[in-house]
Amino acid sequence: MKLNKEIKELYCLMEDILDYDRIREFIKRDVDDIWLNDFGLTLWVRNNVLGDSNTIYRNFVRSGITNKDVMSYELIEGFYWYLKSKESNI
Repeated sequence: MKLNKEIKELYCLMEDILDYDRIREFIKRDVDDIWLNDFGLTLWVRNNVLGDSNTIYRNFVRSGITNKDVMSYELIEGFYWYLKSKESNI
């Protein structure tokens, strides 16, 4: 599915943006606490990824989610689980 590819590419880009120490700090938190310090990722996603022409954005809208903050949070939480799945390699 193209969307999964785009989200994986987004997560790889986000992983490149954060240095090793920030990634370790991000994933050491409980999922309910990742918002305490997401290193500005939520704002970055909202401003740089969720444009009207972006497939990820359009898919959220089609699914009934129209608030970009909610979209950002969903993507950040997905990024958290993406990193947790790779944790032994980080």
